[in-house]
Amino acid sequence: MKTKLINEIEKDYAKYCLCKLKDIDPSYRYINDERCIFDYHRYKFRKITDVKRKVYINPEFSCPDIYCSVVASIIDDIKHGRSLIKYQSRKLKYTDYDDMLLMDWGIQHLHLGSNVESDGFIERTKELLFVRFTNKSAYILDIFEHQQWSTLRMLEIIHQNWPESIERFKVTGIVDISYCPDKASIMKLRKAGLNYTVKLSDGSYYMGPGGGITAALTPMQVTDKVLYLRRLFRDSFNYISNNFDSICEVVGVDKENHDVITVGLRLEEGKLVYILKEVNKGLVLASN
Repeated sequence: MKTKLINEIEKDYAKYCLCKLKDIDPSYRYINDERCIFDYHRYKFRKITDVKRKVYINPEFSCPDIYCSVVASIIDDIKHGRSLIKYQSRKLKYTDYDDMLLMDWGIQHLHLGSNVESDGFIERTKELLFVRFTNKSAYILDIFEHQQWSTLRMLEIIHQNWPESIERFKVTGIVDISYCPDKASIMKLRKAGLNYTVKLSDGSYYMGPGGGITAALTPMQVTDKVLYLRRLFRDSFNYISNNFDSICEVVGVDKENHDVITVGLRLEEGKLVYILKEVNKGLVLASN
């Protein structure tokens, strides 16, 4: 009798995501597996990862005396890979929150208070430090007041000082654009889930250095990541199904003793390990 394979890969990954979300927000309400996966990666998109980064500072950056010590601490934390959560928006803990500036231009804002409050976040400040993060670098742009979420000055600073960091978002091969949104229009476009091209002062064009916003007002990067993972899980199960006989030989499973084998998943040090649950055997596929 041929062994029947049951696919619980995505289900197990959703359980993992749900546990992570409950750690972030104990009141998080489960809706379905796909939503759990999406909300977890939505949070990961907003959270600044704790990795060491090289810091680049806008040559024209002038820090007000009142914030100098806090900015110095932030830069030191960035260089040493320490957590920056306390400086981020309190809305970080809301799993259904999306940051329009981050989705659109890939720019984070950090608060500059000097005291950590009871919920673990730094006291809020009128002015904010705006920073663009990549996996290995942090670009200190400037300090702006609240409500400056759509000032093109931010993109001008990046383009003038570190154009290579946003090169892949540059729009080339066009003569001009018929509509160049201003500060107020940019906010309206974001709230409508519309992506657009901007023209900078030297005639350069850019579109969505943050990856873009979907019609559902969620991060395009998160949608792409979740679609990739679901496709990976499906393809991995199909691979295991199509190569089950040889896999059994490699991991030492006598499939003749099992009418049903459930294929699940667990994470070990960031690696996806596929589990044959009834026999407690794990395997890491080369594609992962």
